[in-house]
Amino acid sequence: MQKSLWVIVFAIVLALGLHANEFNKMATGEPELIQKGDEKAYCPICGMSLKMFYKTSHGVILKDGTAKQYCSIRCLAADYPAIESHISKIVVTDVKSEKLIDVKSAFYVVGSKVPGTMSMVSKLAFANEADAKAFATENGGEVMNFDAAFAKAKASLANDVDEFIKKKQKGMYPMGEKIYNGKCEKEKIHLEAFNTIAELKVGLKKNASVWRAK
Repeated sequence: MQKSLWVIVFAIVLALGLHANEFNKMATGEPELIQKGDEKAYCPICGMSLKMFYKTSHGVILKDGTAKQYCSIRCLAADYPAIESHISKIVVTDVKSEKLIDVKSAFYVVGSKVPGTMSMVSKLAFANEADAKAFATENGGEVMNFDAAFAKAKASLANDVDEFIKKKQKGMYPMGEKIYNGKCEKEKIHLEAFNTIAELKVGLKKNASVWRAK
């Protein structure tokens, strides 16, 4: 990646850590993580904490056994073109039980008053239709199946990205760049060595010594 892009990524990493705990999306216990490796606790698309956004998380099992887990249906939709032909199964967190369930049997509440994850419109899944309807009655939104919810997620990808960037450019990007330029030993942070935001987050945590006050 180009250096300027990594400055933006760095800003997102810092900012998301500060704004991750909203609504009721955080796992109340140990989240069910299906990825492997050091980056297993983070979304491979945006780098957000899967524990913080567990109740909107989605996962895929590929035909070769590889598992990927996303913070949201939006990030699944973003990665979908690259993995579509390799998918064996897609799972989602049931908001009520916090267990991963097959999306084919899930009931989604789309457009409730709950803030969306990486999207302007929230999409929350339930194992039981009664739970979904009860949630929609209290919080608004429309109950639908995965195919309908996923179609909406794919259709809004561009708009969601635009809105996300606009918000970050107002505060998070400048903050991240200021910290990066003022408090990091750049010779020790080789941004080009990271392929994903999740890898960058893990790298920063493992190498806390790259930070120094000026």
